[in-house]
Amino acid sequence: MGTEQVNSRLRRDCQKQRLQLSDSAWQERSRLIRERLGQWQLFQNAAVVLSFVSHRREPDLSPLCQQFPDKTWAFPRCHQDQLYFHAINRSAALIPNAWGIGEPPPTAPLIIPDRSTLCLVPGLVFDRRGYRLGFGKGYYDRFLAQYPHCIKVGVFFQEFLIDSLQPRPWDIPMHYLAHDRAIDPVQN
Repeated sequence: MGTEQVNSRLRRDCQKQRLQLSDSAWQERSRLIRERLGQWQLFQNAAVVLSFVSHRREPDLSPLCQQFPDKTWAFPRCHQDQLYFHAINRSAALIPNAWGIGEPPPTAPLIIPDRSTLCLVPGLVFDRRGYRLGFGKGYYDRFLAQYPHCIKVGVFFQEFLIDSLQPRPWDIPMHYLAHDRAIDPVQN
């Protein structure tokens, strides 16, 4: 079986498993991830955080914005097959995109990440080397390839950590993996 077939099957299986999380389990495990992030020194030191809006039972990080209002929070917006991060304030309304995911308006300030920017990256499954499998459109890989020096943190539930994925040449590994049990540096 080729890499794409393996990835398609893994993507389908993990998505199905994640969607089966009960509301209470999803909320509690999301809370544990938020708690770990909030206590993590790299997160505490970051002035700018690129986050995401939970979709299809991804961990819900949204309460962190209220808990840490002094940080600049930015969220992704898709435009012409590219991902852009725009800063929002707590009162800003997100606009549903074609997939029903809330996005900042295009007029919100654009954020260009640097070495101190923390980028929280969702994914269906991650491996111990920091590679991820998302929904297969490549938005995050294209974005992260442009900003290799930002601090990349994969955010997911612990059962979606596997020993090894078959990365493709354009796949960008994370620096850290954050889940409901721990935050760990990736294994090189």
